[in-house]
Amino acid sequence: SRRALKATLLHYLCWKTSPELLKTSYDQATNMTDAMTALALIAHHDTPQAEAVIEDFHRKWKSDSLVMNKWFAAQAGSFSKNTLERVVRLSSHPEFDATNPNKVFALFYTFAGSNPLRFHDREGHGYRLIADQILEIDRRNPQVAARLATAFNDWKRWEPALRDLAKMQIRRIHGTTQISKNLYEIADRALK
Repeated sequence: SRRALKATLLHYLCWKTSPELLKTSYDQATNMTDAMTALALIAHHDTPQAEAVIEDFHRKWKSDSLVMNKWFAAQAGSFSKNTLERVVRLSSHPEFDATNPNKVFALFYTFAGSNPLRFHDREGHGYRLIADQILEIDRRNPQVAARLATAFNDWKRWEPALRDLAKMQIRRIHGTTQISKNLYEIADRALK
């Protein structure tokens, strides 16, 4: 309970204070919960302190695949202005394996499902990125692609400009030849 309270308070503080407090919290963490909380919060900042924490966490845990999933997710969930570019870069990272569903979900599903600010980019870049990944992943793993496509399920409830951008990507997926039956059904249902 104390860890949960600490995480909540740190979350509130992170928007009104400098990233140095978050870096200090990360440096003083004595357990994974506290370290992950600080990592996830400092990832919202584009500062040298944030990069130092992200790199330090990677250095410490790169040999643990499950912890690396958390590392990918923390960065994909960032509200930072460069998150989209970071997600693209991370998809080529040596620790990322596009054939591993957990890695795909940690990076792309977190971005689409837990980062409304950057996924719903006004230019449609977030939608395009996820649609591109859905089509690429569908060639290897149709079930994972179909699950990732559910990120577009609620597009009809989004504001009009975003609906139009999302619908364009759903139509692109739907109209692609040689997509899996699973993905086709998700896209077809979304369009109806």
